[in-house]
Order: sequence, then C-alpha cells, then structure tokens
Amino acid sequence: MSDGDRSGRDNNEDTLVPVEVWQELERAECFARGAALKWASGIFCRPEHLERLGQYKKRESQRTASIQSRLKSVVQSYLEGVDWGLGQLREARGELRGASHDLYKANLESRKNSGQVSALETLREVSANHCQLLAAVSNLPRLYKVRSMVLETERLVESRRLLEAHPRLMELERWQDEVLLQIQEPRGSSETGVNAEHEELVRNYFSGVGRLVDALAKELWAVVGSGLTLAHQNTTPFVSAVRIIEREEALDQIFLVERYNAPMPSGRPRCWRERFFKVMEEAVSSRFRSVSYLHTRGPGLASHLSALQHCIMGDLSTVRHCLEQCVPAYYHLTRAYLRFCHQFLQTHLGLVIGWELEGGEIFAVLNWVLHIYNSPEMMGEPALVAELDIENLGPLISQEGLELLQNKYVQKVRKSVSEWMRKALEVELTDWQRDQEPDIDHEGCYHTSLPTIIAQMLEENARVALMISEALRDQTIQMGLYEMENLLSRDAIIEFGKEHRKDPTVNKFYLHYLLACINNCYILKSSTESLQQQICSFVSNRFSRVPLGPLAALDRAVRKACRLVMDHLLFEMQPHLQGLLSSSWLDQDDVTPNICGVLEHHCELYNRVRQPCGQRLKEECQWLTVVEYVRALMQKRMVCRSQEEQNQLAQRMTQDAQLLRDQLQSMEIDGTVGEVCPTALIAALAEFIGLKDPGMLLLQISGLLTKYPDISEEHISVLLDIRGDVPKEVRKSVLDFLEQNAPPLPQGYRPIFTEILTFCGRANPTTGAVDCVEESEEYDYHQEIARSSYADMLHDRDRNKKYYEGIAAAVSRVKARGQRAVVLDIGTGTGLLSMMAVSAGADYCYAIEMFKPMAQAASCIVKRNGFSDKIKVINKHSTEVTVSPDGDMQERANILVTELFDTELIGEGALPSYEHAHTHLVQVHTSQIFSHPLSLSLCSELNRASLHSEQVGCEAVPHRARVYAQLVESELLWRWADLRPLQVDGRTLLPDAAQLACAGVPSVCDIQLSQVSPESFRVLGPICTMFSVDFSRPVSSDAQTHLIRFKALCSGTAQVVLSWWDIDMDPEGSIVCSMAPSWSYTKPQDYHWRDHWMQSVYFLPAEQHVSEGEELNLSVSHDDFSLWYSLTHRDTDARVAPLRPCCTCQAHLIWTRPRFGELNDELRTESYVNALRTIVKPDSVCLSVSDGSLLPIFAHLLGSKKVFSLESSGMARRVIEQLLQSNFLKDAVKLLASQAEQLTLADLEGNQISVLIGEPYFSTSLLPWHSLFFWYCRTALAQLLLPDASILPRAARLYIVAVEFRDLWRIRAPCGTCEGFDVSPMDEMIQESLDFHESWEAEPHPLWEYPCRALTNPQPVMMFDFTQCVPEQPISSSGSLPFTGRGCCHGVALWMEYQLTDDITVSMGLTKPISKQGMCEWSRHRKQAVYFFRSARETSGDGREELAYSLNFEPRSGEVKLDFSITEH
Repeated sequence: MSDGDRSGRDNNEDTLVPVEVWQELERAECFARGAALKWASGIFCRPEHLERLGQYKKRESQRTASIQSRLKSVVQSYLEGVDWGLGQLREARGELRGASHDLYKANLESRKNSGQVSALETLREVSANHCQLLAAVSNLPRLYKVRSMVLETERLVESRRLLEAHPRLMELERWQDEVLLQIQEPRGSSETGVNAEHEELVRNYFSGVGRLVDALAKELWAVVGSGLTLAHQNTTPFVSAVRIIEREEALDQIFLVERYNAPMPSGRPRCWRERFFKVMEEAVSSRFRSVSYLHTRGPGLASHLSALQHCIMGDLSTVRHCLEQCVPAYYHLTRAYLRFCHQFLQTHLGLVIGWELEGGEIFAVLNWVLHIYNSPEMMGEPALVAELDIENLGPLISQEGLELLQNKYVQKVRKSVSEWMRKALEVELTDWQRDQEPDIDHEGCYHTSLPTIIAQMLEENARVALMISEALRDQTIQMGLYEMENLLSRDAIIEFGKEHRKDPTVNKFYLHYLLACINNCYILKSSTESLQQQICSFVSNRFSRVPLGPLAALDRAVRKACRLVMDHLLFEMQPHLQGLLSSSWLDQDDVTPNICGVLEHHCELYNRVRQPCGQRLKEECQWLTVVEYVRALMQKRMVCRSQEEQNQLAQRMTQDAQLLRDQLQSMEIDGTVGEVCPTALIAALAEFIGLKDPGMLLLQISGLLTKYPDISEEHISVLLDIRGDVPKEVRKSVLDFLEQNAPPLPQGYRPIFTEILTFCGRANPTTGAVDCVEESEEYDYHQEIARSSYADMLHDRDRNKKYYEGIAAAVSRVKARGQRAVVLDIGTGTGLLSMMAVSAGADYCYAIEMFKPMAQAASCIVKRNGFSDKIKVINKHSTEVTVSPDGDMQERANILVTELFDTELIGEGALPSYEHAHTHLVQVHTSQIFSHPLSLSLCSELNRASLHSEQVGCEAVPHRARVYAQLVESELLWRWADLRPLQVDGRTLLPDAAQLACAGVPSVCDIQLSQVSPESFRVLGPICTMFSVDFSRPVSSDAQTHLIRFKALCSGTAQVVLSWWDIDMDPEGSIVCSMAPSWSYTKPQDYHWRDHWMQSVYFLPAEQHVSEGEELNLSVSHDDFSLWYSLTHRDTDARVAPLRPCCTCQAHLIWTRPRFGELNDELRTESYVNALRTIVKPDSVCLSVSDGSLLPIFAHLLGSKKVFSLESSGMARRVIEQLLQSNFLKDAVKLLASQAEQLTLADLEGNQISVLIGEPYFSTSLLPWHSLFFWYCRTALAQLLLPDASILPRAARLYIVAVEFRDLWRIRAPCGTCEGFDVSPMDEMIQESLDFHESWEAEPHPLWEYPCRALTNPQPVMMFDFTQCVPEQPISSSGSLPFTGRGCCHGVALWMEYQLTDDITVSMGLTKPISKQGMCEWSRHRKQAVYFFRSARETSGDGREELAYSLNFEPRSGEVKLDFSITEH
C-alpha cells in the first residue's frame, strides 16, 4: 500500500459524519405539551385559582431555568469527555502508522537474507556429528564398566545389601538414560531408522540393568511382605526397603517435572510407594488367610472369629509400635493397616454369611461384627477410632446384609422354638393322662410345667437376642409369640375334651387338668404381657400398637377350656337333670340335692383356679345350673292337669330355688350375674305357674318381662302349656301383649332365655331326615359372621385407600366452606370408614349398623382406637334413625359415607337407603328447597343473588357410580341360560317350547368374570356406560329404564350382557374404584381382586342375530334391588320399557345356572350314557334318585323296560313332564312323588328294581358329601332291589389336595390392622363364631373362579361303596401326604369323584391332571369344599413337611368330620 493511499485513508477518517436528528423529538414535545395542559387543567379547574397565576408562572420559570442550567452542565461534561476520547484515538492512530512502517522494512530485509539458510543447514549437520563423536568419547569409560557394575550390584542384591546395591543401580540407570538421550536425533532428522537401531543396541547392552531392577523390587517386596512377621526380630531390612522406596519416589517426581513433554526413562515412573501399600495389603490378607479354616463350620466358626481377632490385634500392635516408626509419618501406616483389615473382613464375612449357617453360628457372626469388632478390645480403642474411617469404608456387613442375617437367625430360632414347643406339648399331653392330680403352686392353684418351659424358653431367646440388638430382641419376641399362638391354635384342649368324651372313665383327673390349663394360660398371659412391654418400651416411638394375637389366642384358649369345664359339669349333672321337673320328680327328694352335691364338688375345684377366672367359673356354674333347670321345664316333661298339680309344681320349684340359693351362698357365690339373679328366675317361674287366677297372668308376665326382657313368645307359650288351664282368649291377649311390648335389652343385661335352647326341625342334607335339634338364638348370628365377607373387604387395600382419600377430600371441602364436618356412615360394619372420617378431621360421626353383633364389634373397635368421643354407633336400620335433640342424631350430617353396594350395585337396597337419607338424615340441597312450592313465596323476600348461588347440601362418598355393560356372544356362558338339545343314542332330546319362549329369572349371575377367558366370547359391542347415579343429590328408588345406542362391532349372535360398575370417590372423578374384570385393563397390575364385589352376567330373554355396523338399542331397567337388560334393533320402538323377566317354564326355578351348564355338558352326558349302556337291558326296571335329572329319560332311550324317577318337588315333576311330552315320551318315565323310605312295590307296579341310577345331584347339597343322600336312599330301597341289581354310580371317592390360593385366602385371613386402625376385635368375633361348635368346618366354593396351586398330589382318602348299604359303624381314614410344591399352604380342597363303571368316572372337582407348576382346573358345575387353616404355613416342597389328615364319617348324622394339620419330619 502506497503512502498516498494511507494518507487518503487518514483524511477520510478525520472527516466528521453528520449526526441524524432524533426522530422522536417532535413526538416527545407533543407529549410534554399534553402533560403540561393536563397539569394546568387540574390546577386551574376553578376561577378563584387564576388569582395565583403569577405565582405559578414565576415558580415554573425558576424551575425551567434550573432544569436548563443542569442540562447545559451535563451536556458540557459529556462533550468534554468526547473530545478527550477523540484525542486518544488520534495518538493511537499515529503509533500504529509507525509500527506498520517498521514491519514493512523488516520484510524487505528478510527477503534479502533468504539465500544464506542452506549454508546454515550444512553447518548444523556437521555440528551434530561432532557432538555425537564427543558423546561417544566421553561415554566409553562408563560403557566398559557397565558389565562389572551389574555383576557387583547383583551380588549385593542377592546378599540383601539393598542400600549398597541401590546407588549402583541408580548410577547404571543414569548412564543408560544419558546415552539414550545423546543418540536421539534432533527434531526434523530424516534418519529415524538408524537412530532406532542405535537405541535398540543401547538397550540390549544395558539389559542387565532391567534385571537388576526386577531383582531389587522382588527383594524389596519380600522384605515388606514379611515386615509383620520379622518386625520384632530385626527392622533394619524393612527400614532399608522404605528408604529405597522413598529414593525411587523422589526420582519419579523429578522425572515427572523435568520430562513433562519429553520421553520418560525406561520403567518410569515406578510408583513403588503405591506398590508398597499394595504389598502390605496382600501381606495382611495372606496373614488372615493363614488363620486356620479347619472346623470353621459349627462351633468352630466362633473359634475362627476369635483367631482372627487375636491375629488382627497382634499385627496391629506390631504396626503401631514397630513398623510405624520405620516409615515417614505421612505413610499413616496404622490407618492403612486398619483399612486393609477392614476391607478383608468385609470380603471374608460376605462369604461367611452366604453359607447355610445355623442359629449359633449366626449369633457368633452378629456378636463379633456388632460388638466385639467395635469394642475397646478391638477397633473401639480410643487411639484407633480416629484412624479407622468407618463412614468411608462402610460397615463390615451392610445394613441389608445384617437384616438378612437377623432374619435368618430368627427363622433358625423359630424352627428350634417350634420343635421345642411341639415336644413340650407332647410331654404336656402325656402329663394330662397321669393318674394323679396336677402340681399345686404356692398360691394353691393347679399348674403344669408347660407355661414355665415356654416362658423360660422365650425369655432366654429374648435375652440372647438382646446381646445382639434391641431390634433383634423384638423380632425374636414377636417370633416366639407367633409360635406360641400357633401352638395354641392346635386346639390341644379341644382334642383333650374330645378324647375324654369318647371314654369319660379313662381319666378321672380330667377336670383337674382342664383347670390347670386355665391357670397355664394366665401364666403365659403374664409372660406374654411382660415380653410385649419389652417391645413397647423400644418401639413406642415408631409403632402405635403391638399385635394382640397371642393374648387373643390365650383368651380364646381360656374360653374353650371354661366351656369344656362347663360341659363336664353338665355331663356330671345330666343323670340328675333327666329326672328333673317330671311327674316322678315330685315324688323324689334327692334330685336337686344331688345336683347341689355336684356343684359343691366342682366349686371346691374352682378354688384351685387363679382369680378372677375362678370366681367367673363359679358364676357360670350357677348360670348353667339355672339354665338347665329352666330348659328342663321348657321341655314340658310335666303338664299340670289340675290346680293341685300346679301348686305342687310351684311349691317344689320354690324349694329347689331356695336350696340352690343356699348352696351357692355357702360356696361364696354372688347370686347376681350381669344384673340378673339366676336363682330368682326359678322362683319367679314357680310363682307364674302357681298363680291361681289365669286372669292375672298378664300382670305376672309384665313383671317377668321387666326382669327378663329377653323372654320370648315361645317361652311364654310353653309356660302357658305347662299350666294347662289358660283359656284361648287369655293366651291370645298374653301373646299380643308380648308382641307389642318387646322391650330392648338394657345395658349390662346378660340374656338368659336366649341360652335356653328351643327345638327346631332341620333337614339333614346327607341323610334326608328332619332332625329335631336344639339351637341357640345366636346360631344364625354366628353362622352369618363366620361366613361373612368382612375380612375380604378389610383386606381390599384398593377399596380402603380410595375410600380414605375420598373421605379426606370431602372433609376438606366442608372445612373449606367454614362448616363443621358431621359424617353419617350408613352400614358402618367395623366402623372403619367412620374412623377414617374422624382421622381426616371430621368433627363428629354417626355410624349406623343394623346387625347387632356387628354394631357391638364396631363399638369395641371404635373404643379401642380411641374415637369413642367422636363416633356414635347406632344399632338401627337407617330408615329408623331419628334426628332431633333427643333423637339418635342431634343434627343432620353434611357428609354421607356409605358402603351399601353389592355385585349388582343396588342389590343391597342402596337406592331406598340413599333416598331416605337425603330426605331425613343429611342437609338438604339448595335445589331441593327451591323446588318446593312453599319456597316460591319466600324467594321474593330473600336476596335473589344468594338464592341463585346453589349451595351444596351434603358431600357424598362415594360421589357417583357408573354401570357398564358389554354385549357379547358366548357359547360357554349361554349354556347356563337354557337346556340345549342333547344327543342320546342317535336321538335328539329337545327342550320344550315353553322353556324356549321363557325369558328366565331376573336374578343376576355374579361370578369372577376375570376367570372367563376373552377367547370364550366374541365382543359384539363396545363397553357402554349404561347409567350413573349421583349420590350427593337426592336419589330416587323408582323403577327406571336407560337406553344406549351403538353400532355392532361384528356379526354374531347376541346372547349375554357382561356388566360391572365403578365409583368416583370425589366430584372430579380423580379417585376411582373399579370393578372391571382383569382382561379389560391395559396394565394387568392395575387390576385389584375382590370377592365382595364381583361382576355380573345377564342373559338376554332370547338370542338375536346382529350384523356388523347394525345400530342396536341396549336398555337396562332397574327397580329397588335388581337390574335386567334387553336388546332391540333400530327399527323397534325403544321407548317402551322392557318388562321384568319372569320364568314361565319353571325350569329356571328348579335348575341353577351351573346346573344348566352341567346338563348341557356333552362330555358329561356321554359318560353317563356310555355307563348306562353297559347296565341297561331290555328287561331292566330302572329307578332314578336325583333332583331334576335327565338320567331316567336316557335310560328309556337306551331301551329300559320300565323307568321310574323319584321327584319330591312338584315343580321339578312338572318340568320333567313337559320335557317328556315335548319329545313324545309322555308315558316313558313314571314320576313318583314319595320319599325313598316310603316307596312300595305298588308304587313300582309290582316290579323290583334291577337298575338304581343317580348322578347324584340334589338341590339341598352344599358340600361334596351331601350327595351321599343317594347312598341313604339306596339303603332305604334295599328291600325293593333285586339281589343282582346294578347301582350307578357304584362308589364315590372323597379326594383331597393341599392348595395355595392366589386370592381366596383373604376371606378368612385375620386383619389385625387396616389402614392403621386396630380391627382385631373383628378377627376375634369371627374366630369366636368359627369356634361356636368347637369345630373348623369346610365351606363350599366354586374353585374355578378362584385360582389356586396344588402343593401336594391329589389323594383319595375315603371310599363309599354304593353297592352296599350305609354301614352302622363310622368310616375313618387317616394318614399323611408329602408336600411336593413350595409355597404358602392356605387350606385343603375336597371333592367327590363318582365311579360309574370300572373304567368310567365323573369328577366333581379336578377335571384335568395338575400341571407341572401345580395349577388346577376345576369343574365349573359343582362347588368344592375348602378347609381353611387358621394360619397359613410356608412349605418347602422337598418332602420335609407333610399334610396330616384324619377324617371320620358318622353314618347316623351323615357328617364328615375333618382334621388337617401340617407336620414336619
């Protein structure tokens, strides 16, 4: 660039660029003027303000001048700064111009000297050659000495003179390094190949140096590795090794600094200090590994750990007192040694805990890890605590490992405790059979050694566990209490009682040992409470409650023992009671004294029982005596025929009452029990019987009713019969009075007449006889509680959680409105939802429960959880509850909580209950008020704005419900709708026309729809929301119909509607509880099993063909309690409400849905036809014994000469007659209305039976053995059978298999706590009901709906030979089955298999062999029996556990008594 160009550019740079005027100046000026005008208009808005115009003008002028002066000052300052900046820029530009000129000159000079570079390159090469020559000359003396120095250094190393050898080695390495540096070519040289050859030559020449380094290192590490062993003998080698290591470490650091960007010498950096610590670590590990492993298992493990401790502490002493002084302080050798030890122990103990350790071994490991290792004798020494950094190193065993080890310890101890308890119980049972009294303690009470053994065992285990930790102690205590509960659940007391009843003369000290058992329970209860207090003292800050299972089990055991004591008392009094209150009794004087003698003997023994149980036994003794006395009276053994007999009876009863009273007082028994004096009842009844004027009976009965409000009409009627002189009109007035004036039972009153049993007739499903049995009035209560689904609901976590969330949200909404939260819980059950409401912040809750035992349980649960002050339990139906200051509820509720739903949603009367509640019990919705005619006149007087803002009357949980339905075609399900055509020996048996036209019954078929595979039906329509119910608003129970239109998804035959529902717990629908089957979920884990709410199957009145895309109308109708569906096509008038289905053929009334499926089962029909074909001959006379069976028709079609059928039901006879007539077989089968025992030859037209057939199926059968009624019929017909008569089936076998249920176990499993609330009183109530008859009965279940896994092989345990009559003696069977599957055994499944012929069987249980995984496939047509264990038991499946069974069939009653238990080898 020329100077002229540069000058021109500089001139251009000096030229000033014109500044653009600010474009917004004019707009800013306009804004300023506008602002000024606005200000002026505000100031001079009135004329009088103009007088001060001059003042304002002057002030503004001064302000303007001030602003202008400040602006000038600012602008001047800004311009001065700009001028200074321009000057600086000019100076910089001049300096840059000079530098540019100098660079230009330098460029010109460099171009002139470019030719001299080649000469300098030649000079450089010559110089390099001379430098190499100089280096070779200077290195020749060293090179000659290399070999000799290597040999000398080797000798020094071999003789372990390491400090002398190391300097020579360093000198050799320095020579080698310098030679290698000198022969390296300068950068840029092209002779790299020659230099590489030279470098390889040098390295080979100095190869001995590398061997020396390796030899020296080997010796060094040998010295370091043996330092722990030889330190006490001579530390000099160790010190020498450390000095050498430090020299090498210093050289490494020097080379790292000097050769940062250059190649390092061969073998550098050596990092020998790091290697030193690795060698030390290996030495430590080697030392520990040398500790003897012999006999490590068993007791040897403790010795092994002790040896490790001594080894560690010995080596640690060596390190601290010897080796630590041999190394620099920054080595922290003690800390490093501790780290090595800790890491080795972590690895070693990890291997140890992986072994299959026994309890003692686990204790040794835990004690060593948690206590010995951290004790002052080891790492807990104060000087070592700071050196051992546990936080970074981690514990010897992780927390998870410790928990696993502790759990293993508890399991091992549990096994030992279980075995110990079992053996102790065996010894105890042997002691109970001794021919001498039990031992007597210092208080004079009977006892045995069992409670002392158990208590000492549990306390000893707890003490040992406490040596490890309090947490392990708590686990051990809980385990021990659990095992004690299992021991109590074996019901040894009940078995003791059963054995005694078989032969009461064997054990004359039976009662004494029963009383000892009661005392034993009290001793165990004291020990249990002591152990639980230990748990509470530690876990009170974490847990609110301690499980009460053992205490409850002990209480149950005491109650059972007391019941057996009372049974024994009754047994001894029975001979005297039999002659009581009879005609001969009036002439005898020793009956009541004999009873008093029995009482005196018993009460003397009751003094050997700990208080307060001893006193309670005496009171129960009094109570039982009076009850039995009155029961004898109620049996009407004596009916007075004259006034004289009345007087004699009354006088004698009065004497007996006084005699009993005196006897009881002499035994220090208070005559009052629960505010009732039992002995006074006898005198009161005597007065009633002795009353001379029958017209005064009403007054007398009024007095009786006041004192004994539980006396019933039946009892009064019996008393009137005993008097024998009561006119009909007096009897009627008395009974009417009782019906109208039945008082409620007062608080604290113990009912006495409810324990006086009344006679009732009950049909025995097995024998067919009507047994006259005595049942307490509590029988039905106990049956309902025992078979209820309360446990299933309490185990339904999804339901409970959703209810809790919904209730909490409702309470929050009410509180947000500034209102008190008053809750009404209809159908409270256990009171769970009420407690949820109070916990969520509700101010008060009214809990309504009409089932009395359940209401009592709810009160107990509420009290136990501390909510009695905020929850009131009302034992009424909700429609009977009153709201008033003196009523059941003092105010209307604003939160309505209910659980009134069943599988059909409304089947439990939910709609009428909601309707009544909204009208009478909860706050009224604003819309309800305004809809009333009287409210119209009020609206004009009130604020319209407030009226139009609709106010919520009450919150409802659940808030709404929706019912869903889906139209499907299912051949499997449709088989349950009607009888299908059957093929029999080439002929088709058709259902009658009336049945084909019948719409069926409206009752729902509720099943676990999740067990119906989607492959078994074809979906014809989408899942439709049929209707919804908003429970927060008034609900109508009127009949309604809802219709949904949709297009068919595919062509097919519409047969069945699948239905279910869900509920929203909040208005937004964010908390939903759904009953949908599992196959409707996209994620299977979202499905929640429940048995109290299932799914519904509705059968359409008739099959209808639908085409894909066709528009259909699906309607659902409902009344108060049920739903029914109908399907119409588009061209049909869908506005017409479908009629409620009604069975017109009567077949749907005698055959259940599963029975239809059984009759339509082709394979089953084929089995029976093939079996009949083998025994039916042209001259056969057949008799069928089954309810509503088609077998007699099959027999006729197969060619039997005569066919008869016993049909006790008239409806069943009409159905079979219609079927015969529709198939032109009117006279083919003669239907007989008589019972088997009433049948005569005349009924059989003089023919004897040659073929007796039965499925067997009877409508009264529930359990598998109830079908043995066929056997009893066969026995009753024995005289009518030919000697060679054929029986079909020939025999029946009862099968068993132990099973693990996937879900069904929940219905019988105790809950303990539910959502944090203690509901154990409910468990106790169910347990008490299950124990009501001192037996654990099986219950019927359709197991195809409840998946289970077999844990044993199926086994026939009892055979019933139908070719023979029912034997007079019981049939017993006992044995054991090994467990072949691993799992949790919940119970035993039982079923019948019928042997039709030698090679044809029909199973009522398993229909296929059990799979390898143990999965079972059950018959869909019959229910199987399930025996639930009281507590589930884990099984290993390796044969160590066995299912022990004992079954006894009692021919007189037809009952099969079951006893199952799980034992170990």
